[in-house]
Amino acid sequence: MTRKFWSLLLLIIILATVIRFYNIDKNSIWGDEACMIYLCRDSIPEIIEALQSPDRPDVDVAPPVYFILLHFWIRIWGDSVFVLRSLSAIFGVLTVFVSAMLGKELFGNTTGLITAFIVTINPFQVWYSQEIRMYTLACLMAVLVMWSFFKICSEKRIFWIVFWISSISLMYTQYYGFLLLAALGVFTLCNAKAVFLSRWKMWMLTFVLLAISFLPWLPTLVTDYRHAGASGGFPNLFNPIKTPVFLFTKMTLFGNETYIYDHFLFYLLAIAVFAFLLCWSTIKFWRLLAVKYLIFIAGFPFLTVYLASLAGLRIYKSHPFILFQIPILILIGFGIVRSIGKSSASKQLVLLMVTGMNIYVLLSLNFSSEYVKPRINEMVEWIKSRYHEADLVAVAPSFIPNPMENVGDLLVFRYYSRDEFRNLYLVGNNSEDLYNSIRNVVVPGKRIFLVYQINQQVLPEVKTLKTMLSESYQLLSTKNFQSRIRGFSVGVSLYAVSDRNR
Repeated sequence: MTRKFWSLLLLIIILATVIRFYNIDKNSIWGDEACMIYLCRDSIPEIIEALQSPDRPDVDVAPPVYFILLHFWIRIWGDSVFVLRSLSAIFGVLTVFVSAMLGKELFGNTTGLITAFIVTINPFQVWYSQEIRMYTLACLMAVLVMWSFFKICSEKRIFWIVFWISSISLMYTQYYGFLLLAALGVFTLCNAKAVFLSRWKMWMLTFVLLAISFLPWLPTLVTDYRHAGASGGFPNLFNPIKTPVFLFTKMTLFGNETYIYDHFLFYLLAIAVFAFLLCWSTIKFWRLLAVKYLIFIAGFPFLTVYLASLAGLRIYKSHPFILFQIPILILIGFGIVRSIGKSSASKQLVLLMVTGMNIYVLLSLNFSSEYVKPRINEMVEWIKSRYHEADLVAVAPSFIPNPMENVGDLLVFRYYSRDEFRNLYLVGNNSEDLYNSIRNVVVPGKRIFLVYQINQQVLPEVKTLKTMLSESYQLLSTKNFQSRIRGFSVGVSLYAVSDRNR
């Protein structure tokens, strides 16, 4: 049985690797990824200083571990899109392996294998395995924390080392990791009499030392919250397709809530199946410590964030919930194995339904041409095919007013253009400022490429800027590169400049 388990797990790991590396560099990077790249090219002290600065809108709100790893990754392998995203893909594959180990430890070999398979094809996992962000690393560390914690509960004290290292790494990778550690602390107290009584001093010392280990970064956490906390809270409690529980379940199983309107009926069916598996396994097997453990470490963070959001605290974001996804997927795997009856045919049918739902969303979100990220790489190729020497490429900011050059998608354009054009990165408080910046540098007889983002935040100013340019210069061509990812479509307009215009 052991040999069969490892053989099947190896096949699943190979499948996970193929899915995560397939077309990994097809989609353009977007603003947050570009900020990662340019920041991590700096030295380690410069990276730390930037992360601790409240005046750097080009810097992510996160602790430094992933940034430091990416810094050395770039120095060793370079900064191509494939190389940069490969780091996240590797973490994603490792997450599949550790999830299998956790499922195996809790419920046996079959649950471990089914969990690994579901994680392998899960759209949420695949999406962030193909993005230059810290979320797959944080998820990997979170699963290591969960696994080593339960190992320690089983009297395997050597896993204290794994727990320490993964917990500290999690805290210094993603702030939401504190919710997991808090959940584990509360779970420890709630189950002290039955499980942890003989080691309560060690557990108390562990959590105290973990808290002390984060003290050097605590001032930065406070600063980050004050300057960049997620606004608002959960969506309307009474909207039938925006209730927190529905969004959380849908988001945990499939990914960001951006796509909820596109697959609404499908999600209702999918969530009904998953909810059946979850409820059946948790209600029927509630007395099992492993079931209590998974429900607690998945539910406690959600409840904490939900209540904090209702209280007006700005901490709700969807993507960090990937840290708490694996416990739910393990319970689904356990539900398939134990809660559908003894009929192997019924188990296979439900597993087929779960697989089909994940693959459907995976294909539509990760491989469909409609669901690409901002297509700035395609835009740069379009400009290159028309660019003449001394033409001006004016890049409008991603938000206005814009306090500094090369922020967000401006960095994306810079990354793909490699400064091969005569670029002007526009900075200003309004469209008139942007227009005057262009007027000051135009060359008669040449042309202007205006690059801009199509989103609600900057669209009014961009429309005004385009109107002003059209009144001064001849509009030759306009090309839009549509994206359905968070509204980050981009466009470019080409204008001709004559002596009369100048």
